Amino acid sequence: MVKVFVYGTLKTGHPNHYRLKDANNGFTKFISKAITKTKFPLVVATKYNIPFMLHDPGNGNYIKGELYDVDHNMLEVLDKLETHPVLYERTPIFVDLAQSTNINNEISATSLECETYILHNYKESLLNLPFIDCYDGVHTYVPAKMREENARDLVKKEV
Repeated sequence: MVKVFVYGTLKTGHPNHYRLKDANNGFTKFISKAITKTKFPLVVATKYNIPFMLHDPGNGNYIKGELYDVDHNMLEVLDKLETHPVLYERTPIFVDLAQSTNINNEISATSLECETYILHNYKESLLNLPFIDCYDGVHTYVPAKMREENARDLVKKEV
């Protein structure tokens, strides 16, 4: 099993969440809502309203999302969806699970290492977009099969 943090269209109630629910793709178990321990820029870009977490640790916001346990079959499905490692790169990060109170009303938070999909080799212009801390679907996401162009245009070209 691999722990995966999702922050965009794979979250509950969003357009690609059905992939996590489809048993034909593999096993998935929801663990908790979570937030990154490190700040990252999270932007919504292109005319297709794609959420991108940019690899610029310490810049941006603590990102809110969901943490799942997935098996290797599901991980392959997610890698394909996220075009890993061509567009996004599956990257280890730490997240804090949603806070809870114990029997003594003390707040506790659990930190875990997990994987998430981050855009590493991006065009610097993405850093000029507004940073958000939670992808809430206000923007109308356009699924890949309905796009004219490829999101790979946001990746820096090799020299």
